[in-house]
Amino acid sequence: MPCPHCGADNEPSYLRCRACLSNRDQPITLLGVRTYHLRGLGYAVVAALAVYVAGRLLLAVALPLVGRSLVEQAAAGGATARDALHRLELVGNLVAEWLLALPAVLVIMWLWRARKNVDAFPETQVSDGAGWAIAGWLVPVANLIIPCRLVFQVARETVHRRWVKPVVAVWWTTYLAQSFGLLFFGGDRSAIRGDDFAAMAEYFDAQLLAGPVSWLVTTVSASCLAYLVLKVGPAQEARIARGEAAHAQAAYATLAARAVTSVPADVPAGEQSPAGGTIQV
Repeated sequence: MPCPHCGADNEPSYLRCRACLSNRDQPITLLGVRTYHLRGLGYAVVAALAVYVAGRLLLAVALPLVGRSLVEQAAAGGATARDALHRLELVGNLVAEWLLALPAVLVIMWLWRARKNVDAFPETQVSDGAGWAIAGWLVPVANLIIPCRLVFQVARETVHRRWVKPVVAVWWTTYLAQSFGLLFFGGDRSAIRGDDFAAMAEYFDAQLLAGPVSWLVTTVSASCLAYLVLKVGPAQEARIARGEAAHAQAAYATLAARAVTSVPADVPAGEQSPAGGTIQV
């Protein structure tokens, strides 16, 4: 018999689901708790992540090549190339920030909605409130822990599968690696601001190696997050739909029971009611 909460198969005699450990007699969703659609927003998150990954690949390859070319021109005495070289890092950082802005906003929106939906599921265990879906990315030090924990708790309480923990772990590890990796392995950034053309050339050579590696790590991180988004959103919407159907059925049954048991004062017991049925009192 499928569990009404997660859909896993169970023996009819089991009170609690073997997969999600939920009491199968509990309602699928709590009545009166507002829920949110996630499917369309989830597709937007995945599309934004794809654009971000493609943009990072372009930056990882183009910036070092352009920088190496500008170094050669500046070393040959090109004043224009020297000025462009000093602006190259700033332009690259601005483009990277703009590429990150859209997926970041969409992920925060998606996580807030997903966390709010969990409040409608009985017997869930989530330690962080929905507000941390926003603040968790902004508060220093906390932003190293809370987003990972919140995504894990939301995914665990939604899909109830063993793969949730390793996928979240890989996503967060690679996210931190691509965020801080270039600070240690991307070469000496101060070289691009000086006048030592040999040091500049070494910096861009290091970037040409570190950039694609960072892009590969970014791709793994974005792929894990996209996988979580595509699994959690439909699972939540399916459970919410089942809960709404169950609540509607229960409400209809209650109204039908009231209609059958209510007896007009002018109709004697055992006679035909105007609706055509026999009224029992």
